[in-house]
Amino acid sequence: MPKELTRKQKIERLKQLKIQKIELQKKMIEYRNNNILEFFDHPPNPGPNPKQAQVLEAFLNIIFKTFGMSGSNRLGKTTLLTIIGLCVVFGEYLWDHTSLLHLFPHKKPRKVRYVGQGW
Repeated sequence: MPKELTRKQKIERLKQLKIQKIELQKKMIEYRNNNILEFFDHPPNPGPNPKQAQVLEAFLNIIFKTFGMSGSNRLGKTTLLTIIGLCVVFGEYLWDHTSLLHLFPHKKPRKVRYVGQGW
């Protein structure tokens, strides 16, 4: 039969559990920061800004083949470029698993080319 913990032991155990909880929360935050695209459209992240949302919505439409986006710093151009590139490679939106296979009805490898200036 397990021995009953004293008050002092219980307090010490509670302190250890709180420390473990804080460490786990730090690891979760670090994972989230290192895997931003996985959490792109999940709370507390706001998801795409209005310009990004327009491009992502148009990207699902097979009519459009070429996309351009220009704007000031911190508009999210590079983020959107990375998101679309990875989504093309994986064949789905990474945050909600919306299939993109209707955009690629062939079995050929998908190629992603980045063309930019002044990064």
